[in-house]
Amino acid sequence: MYQRSKLLKRNKKPILENVKQAKQYIANGTLTPDELKQLIEIDPTDNRKYVGWMAKQWVNKNIQDIDDLRNTVTEWHDLNRANKTETSDIYQYKTFKDLQDEVDTLNQQGVDTRSKSEKAKDITSDFPNIDETQVSIKRPNTHEAAVALGLGEFAYVDCKSGSGKNSKWCITMPTPTHWNSYYYGSKETFYFVRIHGKEMLGALKQAFPNRWKDLQYGALLVDTNNNYKEVYDGLDRVYRGDELDTYLKIIGTRYK
Repeated sequence: MYQRSKLLKRNKKPILENVKQAKQYIANGTLTPDELKQLIEIDPTDNRKYVGWMAKQWVNKNIQDIDDLRNTVTEWHDLNRANKTETSDIYQYKTFKDLQDEVDTLNQQGVDTRSKSEKAKDITSDFPNIDETQVSIKRPNTHEAAVALGLGEFAYVDCKSGSGKNSKWCITMPTPTHWNSYYYGSKETFYFVRIHGKEMLGALKQAFPNRWKDLQYGALLVDTNNNYKEVYDGLDRVYRGDELDTYLKIIGTRYK
């Protein structure tokens, strides 16, 4: 449970204060302890100051997908730190949709106008020991390259405008804020993965029977020590731990 976490020990007083509102929902039966634990885990702040707001949105059923909640709040947090949001207080947003609408608007700012050939220079194919007949893996080295890949080879979801496809990964949005947060802030980078070979797709389907189609497209996060931290599927749902290990085995040297 979160009470024993190192994070709580370092920031015990402010965290307990910030989860107070959420605990009230547990007391009246509208939020479960497991749901509170999830909300604490996805809060991107050190003192978990968004937990109360997220709990309110959750119990009011403004949002019922934990991955969508995590992604939107994390993206808003990055935009807020870059001083791009209308307010720095998340509690000023009455509903999840209000927050999501602002994130969507800000994510579309800063569209790159360079040609496709210029963008292609910022892409590296250096993932070790892969079978290219089964999988395509590319590393964007700039935000512009990430956007180009998200609109091209790694596009997975339908555009809201109804014209074509794009990617749900925040680093592929026109605004460079999220890319900068990972690439320059945390010194982390991504490999974009597209599984297309019959054998590898079969292994993916067997390992992830309910989500294999979405995992055909993945964004693999790598830290400064070249450790694989997590992978996001085409719908931007995150996979860690044993699921990540299984995914890495599937895209590795297994089929050579």
